Amino acid sequence: MKKKAVLLMALSCILLTGCVSVGTTDAAGDQSKKKQEIQIYAGDGADWIRTLDDPDDIEDFIQDLDMENWKQGSVPEDATVSGQFILMSEETQKLGQRKEDLEMVELCRLYLFEDSSCVKLELGAEESLSQFLEQSLSLEPTDSMTDYVFQIPEESAEALQSYL
Repeated sequence: MKKKAVLLMALSCILLTGCVSVGTTDAAGDQSKKKQEIQIYAGDGADWIRTLDDPDDIEDFIQDLDMENWKQGSVPEDATVSGQFILMSEETQKLGQRKEDLEMVELCRLYLFEDSSCVKLELGAEESLSQFLEQSLSLEPTDSMTDYVFQIPEESAEALQSYL
């Protein structure tokens, strides 16, 4: 239970805040926040629907998730993915790197299943996220940190379905 709470808090913090990066020549205001976006796909991910990139839209999306009320669950055997939500963030600017050269990196994917209030959370390959979660959750290197399945409140499932 403690591990789940730390995981959800970490993901919330990552998505709701940007990291401050050290600028080389740009104004400090331009450097203060990372770009974030949520790419939304129907079904198996072949059909792009839209991208949320406005900070207010992203915050609304996170609030719709109501993550503090998620419970561990399992995917029904005959479940079909109705949509995917890919949460992206701008990479951390490194010394000497120009702001315009920064790329978007995948933090995690959230899969929503048809006729179910079940979601699967798949963590991305972002190294700093994996390291943070390993340390925060006191995981052994052999523990799996790639995906989790949760039962979410019905209202959250309906809110996610509305994005599709």
